[in-house]
Amino acid sequence: MLPLTLDLVNQVSISNPFDNPIAKRLYDDWLVQPGSDNAKRYLHTQYHPVVKSVTSQLQNW
Repeated sequence: MLPLTLDLVNQVSISNPFDNPIAKRLYDDWLVQPGSDNAKRYLHTQYHPVVKSVTSQLQNW
């Protein structure tokens, strides 16, 4: 299994995401620049902890 995995890893090509024409067009037309308000609003995620409650556990029981 390991030799097959290493072979697959070696076949993956590495590229710079800023060289992607689709990403360039998105930033040129809509996001303006990395780190802009639009980029943060639409591309970044936030973690919101979920509070466990007994009621929600009973509904799944």
